[in-house]
Amino acid sequence: MSIIKKIKKIKSQLRMFYHVKIRKDKFMEQIYRWKNDSGDKTLRLNYPLDENSIVVDAGGYLGDFASDISCKYNSYIYVFEPVEEFYKKTKSRFSNNPKVQVIHAGLSDQTAKSSISVDATSSSIYAAGSGNFEQIQLVSISEFIDEYNLTEIDLMKINIEGGEYPLLSSLIESNQLDIVKYYQIQFHNFVPNAEEERNKIRRKLKAKFKLLWDYPFVWESWGKKDNVI
Repeated sequence: MSIIKKIKKIKSQLRMFYHVKIRKDKFMEQIYRWKNDSGDKTLRLNYPLDENSIVVDAGGYLGDFASDISCKYNSYIYVFEPVEEFYKKTKSRFSNNPKVQVIHAGLSDQTAKSSISVDATSSSIYAAGSGNFEQIQLVSISEFIDEYNLTEIDLMKINIEGGEYPLLSSLIESNQLDIVKYYQIQFHNFVPNAEEERNKIRRKLKAKFKLLWDYPFVWESWGKKDNVI
């Protein structure tokens, strides 16, 4: 490791120590827990999937999650990515894999045009971000389910920078929440009344789903009680 990389690593560790141990920042504490548990390499990829499973990746960015799931399980994957630059890169990445379909749109509660602030993994229609805006297409979850004749989705990963609230609320209102066996959700705390809105959705999930693991506002996962021991 180069000296520059070592210095950056030390700075990052000191920053984390300050926020977790001194400021007692609850959000940073959860990030620390997640990193300490190697969640990206373990929890996020451990589901009862196989080559016939259907996975929906809402917020695909550059396709890393889809790639990991594809390599591990060879499942059928629908990747939603609304930002043109990221969509093109992801589309090219899976050009030789017919089981991964990349859709140039954001998965949402409604089909509509919108404007997104483009800021790498933080690109959002709900936060200003870098201020570089792009017009995008949104597709409603109900329309997607109907168009592709889906009766069951094995795993839905949701990381859409605030859009998770209306998306999941739409599934609840249309009684389609349990079409999905397993949810992997990143709730975001910059949304107004985020704690309250998250709790509303979690109360609905608890009726038919079991909480598998939880790192509040980092990642959490739910499995249908019929599928979880």
